Amino acid sequence: MSNVSMPYSEPVRQSVKQTVRRGIRRMVKRCFFPEMLQDSPPLSLPFGLPNLPKVYVRRFGERNPDRTFYVIWRDRLGSGFFSNLTQVISHLILAENHGWIPVVDYQNFRTIYQERSPVNGTANAWEYYFKPLSPYSLEEVYSSRNVLFADGTACPPFPCRSNREYRSILKRYIHLQDSVAEEFSEFRKMLENTFVLGIHFRGKEMNTTPGHPFAPTVRQMTTWTDRILENHPVEKIFFSSEEKDYLDLFVKRYGKRLLFLSFFRVSKVNAYNLNPRPLHRHLLGKEALLDSLMLSCCDILLCGKSGITSNAVRSSRRLKLVYTIHNGYNSRNLLAAKFLYRLKKHLPPGAGGLRNEVVISRYPEMEDTLYEPV
Repeated sequence: MSNVSMPYSEPVRQSVKQTVRRGIRRMVKRCFFPEMLQDSPPLSLPFGLPNLPKVYVRRFGERNPDRTFYVIWRDRLGSGFFSNLTQVISHLILAENHGWIPVVDYQNFRTIYQERSPVNGTANAWEYYFKPLSPYSLEEVYSSRNVLFADGTACPPFPCRSNREYRSILKRYIHLQDSVAEEFSEFRKMLENTFVLGIHFRGKEMNTTPGHPFAPTVRQMTTWTDRILENHPVEKIFFSSEEKDYLDLFVKRYGKRLLFLSFFRVSKVNAYNLNPRPLHRHLLGKEALLDSLMLSCCDILLCGKSGITSNAVRSSRRLKLVYTIHNGYNSRNLLAAKFLYRLKKHLPPGAGGLRNEVVISRYPEMEDTLYEPV
């Protein structure tokens, strides 16, 4: 009998190569880029779908032959909370324009907020925070004749041209789960009957994320906070940040004027790489949502560029003045992005340093334009 071994088939060979590459990438990221999210996206899509980003049609059964369902999902675990929300809004308006029924599936297509066990009776991470977009369950959708899968990697053109339009879409489609709405209702009582400056200070991991805007510096945030306090009748400051060091600094500096929610905070690490409490990922998403809702209930806002503040400004009926600090964008190169901020913060703006621009947005002009942080 011959001892010559049979060669691997091409699909097996490709699978082995993919697994090896995936392991190497994971090791490099863990060793050299520990501040980045360490999750790895799934190797394949559910339902045997082709691994392509384009729109795809699938027939699962014979139910609802006269309806077309439009499944909204995110590829490669999605992105931040409000990036996901923006994508959902864009796709649901596209679905409405074509007469399709929008459905968000963050159960079979995981995001970074997914938990291993159900949250409040659901395994769909969208429904941790928001009510379904339609009365059809995923079970019914995936037994229907006409199921159209959205592009999971890209957004259609954003359908809103003004903050007023954005609020209209939220009112029509995006409804908080009762438990989240009740929690927000209790929290916002601390902002009633007082003139409030809202501050959102992004954490330090923002400054090493490729392609993302650089966060404001401590000096910028304290300088502009002091200017606002000198020129406006601020009684309270609502402070939002995932960075514990920033909160400690502002508590020490502004004392009893400072209000904040007792949420999970970190110091110089990425909160998504930790597992310090049950349902940690779900809670990180809920805390981002509640922070944004609270900031929308302030009178003035000081912030950098982020999804949390974009949603707060666009959805607010109370904000009259927004100060947005713009320091430019990080490199898209992974290695350069790790060190670029450390260099720029020591250089003057005109010599390659941080841009140090502040854009001031005012009511009522904000109503007729869509707030776009520089």
